[in-house]
This record gives sequence, structure tokens and C-alpha cells, in this order.
Amino acid sequence: MAAAQPPLPSTPGHEKAVKEVQEGLKVDDYDTDIKKMDAVLVGTQKWRAFDIAAVTPRARGCWVEVHEKKESEAVEEGEEGWWPRGLGAWSVGAWMEDVDWKLGEVVEWTV
Repeated sequence: MAAAQPPLPSTPGHEKAVKEVQEGLKVDDYDTDIKKMDAVLVGTQKWRAFDIAAVTPRARGCWVEVHEKKESEAVEEGEEGWWPRGLGAWSVGAWMEDVDWKLGEVVEWTV
């Protein structure tokens, strides 16, 4: 199986968030604070693809419930709507135990 990622635009709040970081706000690349996420969501200019494989002795499928945003996660004015309209989240998943993931080399290209 292969995975491909198209170019993604940066979030509308990215430039504002970067300015806050330059002014002294501490943000780690792995920060999970939703109020700091715009600083690390930089967007991309290229397509990327790679092979992906998983080997596991035990696996089962499952349905996943995707939760709506809470009021505390509301976006600021002017920043809503950056996710493509009509594109919903998948609602299936896989539960795998003792999995061995194999990821191939990344191939990049520009269209």
C-alpha cells in the first residue's frame, strides 16, 4: 500500500502565530496545546508519497466515533473554513497488536 500527501496550505492563523513565537511565546514542535497549533502548521508546497506496510499477528477492524469540536476549541474570527468543505473524516479504524510497521523512502514532486 502507498500513502500520498498533497500540498497543504498553512492555516489562516499561521503568520499571526509565528509572530507571537518571534515575540517570545514558547512552542515545542510536539506541543499539544490547541491554541499553539497554528505556529507549527506551516503548510507544504510539494506532493509526498511513501510505501507503507504493517505485519501483525492479531488485527481487527473497528468503527470510530469522530467528535464535534467543543466550544472551548472554537476558532478565532477569520480563521474558520480552512478544512475542505464536504470532506468528512473516515469512521473506520484498525486495532493491531504487536505490529511491525515498514515505511519506504519518501518521494517528493511538485505539480
